[in-house]
Amino acid sequence: MMNNYKIGDRVQIGADLCTIKYSGEIDKWPGSITYGLEWDNPTRGKHSGSYNGHQLFHTSVAGSGSFIKRTVLLKKSVPNKTMWEALQEVYGTSNESISEDNTDITFNKKHVESFGFQRLNNMNSDYWKLKIISLNKKNISKISDPNIDGKVTLDVKCLDLGFNCFSDISELTKFAECCPDLQELNLSGNRFSINNYDHSKIVTVTQVKRLFIASCNIGKDSLSLVLKLFPNLEFLDLSLNRLTDDDITDMPFPKNLKELILSDNKFKNVPTNKSLLRLQYLDLSFNLIELPLKSYNIFKTLLTLDISNNKISSWAVIDQINIIFPVLNTIKINKNPIVGSLEEQDRDDDTTYYQVIARLGKIKHIDGLFISGELRETAESYFMFNIYKKSYVMGTNLERWDYLSVHYQNQPKPRLISSSNTFLSDSILRLNIRDVTGSQNFTVYMLDIRSVRVLKGKIASLTHSCILSIKLYLSDSLNGKQYLDKDFVRIKDYYITSGCDIYYEQI
Repeated sequence: MMNNYKIGDRVQIGADLCTIKYSGEIDKWPGSITYGLEWDNPTRGKHSGSYNGHQLFHTSVAGSGSFIKRTVLLKKSVPNKTMWEALQEVYGTSNESISEDNTDITFNKKHVESFGFQRLNNMNSDYWKLKIISLNKKNISKISDPNIDGKVTLDVKCLDLGFNCFSDISELTKFAECCPDLQELNLSGNRFSINNYDHSKIVTVTQVKRLFIASCNIGKDSLSLVLKLFPNLEFLDLSLNRLTDDDITDMPFPKNLKELILSDNKFKNVPTNKSLLRLQYLDLSFNLIELPLKSYNIFKTLLTLDISNNKISSWAVIDQINIIFPVLNTIKINKNPIVGSLEEQDRDDDTTYYQVIARLGKIKHIDGLFISGELRETAESYFMFNIYKKSYVMGTNLERWDYLSVHYQNQPKPRLISSSNTFLSDSILRLNIRDVTGSQNFTVYMLDIRSVRVLKGKIASLTHSCILSIKLYLSDSLNGKQYLDKDFVRIKDYYITSGCDIYYEQI
């Protein structure tokens, strides 16, 4: 156990991790060394580093700081380890814990052969040869010098060191020699400091292709150094780091990077960094994107985009997606004000999603929904119907508008959707929804190619119940109940027509 902690050290107290941000005395405990802590879990904090009006340290999250006596910290903290000590603890278990009788382990009075357990234990003990190693939450603060049985390297390809006590970024350079075959490295939940780092002695870890550094509270300078240490990354997870647009604008991302996760940060725009234009996958969910995108770059290779759970409220943003991501195949866009949630089903119909489908002409999957040719044709027809009604607006200078206006130039004159002879009358069903108890009846309108699960979702929303508790069936006087028991079958495949009675019960 450490007798003295220094500023920047990582400590585990109970089940929570924290960082030492202050060391000294305070009036409350005169003559005693006091440590100021910043908790990874901000709910454990009591202030932001101030005491009696004096700011003794600063926290990255307001209210995540607290003070603790040195004697209390030494008593409550969990001792830190080296990676090699943790390896021995997790994978180097002695065979003495296994029954010495090779064939006599008993479970509930039944004897089983113990050879399998011993063999597994022996394999794990030879952890030098393991390809996958997980040392998550093991209080590791250093790699350290192995020098065990003359071994100096591991054969590991996938190494999980998430949520440990690393603080010195120079420790990362040691992976270059001790793990020569390492492909994937998880360092999420650690906190790395670049103070006193000698930039002239950078040792790159060229073998690592996939890196997870989520929830590391990593800043611009620390991120820049990490990217220099790992120059050959193809996948990078930077979620939950409170990063902003300015933090990555000029960042030199690896030239081979194909997948980037930036979720749960503070981005207000699609990245304008030109070194990211080769991406194939980009996750910007749970950010602050709201206004029309300011990116003047074209992501010519991006196939999958996640911009769900942002603040998008303008259709102009959706129209820009066609321009900025010309080969996009899959998009997640739900939980934005402009579309709400496909799963909520709190509208009388799916017209909002028809707009998304119509505006994004090349997308094959939207929020998990496969866009069939039939669905796209229906959505585009409905969209242009409302364009001519002047219910919807679309910029006439867009390439997508050029296609739609030509393809649907013979669009019928505007008529009410409730009219029995509209062009969608054969596709939109009016369903009479009836509670089996007779307590509640209502009507919903739904496209006939939507699934039974979507119908359940809409009923669950309207009745304020759980979708998993909804059971549907048709009532047939000759054959009794016909249960709609296949959630992902289309409504039309049950031969349901407009005006049908759908009965539901909560189970």
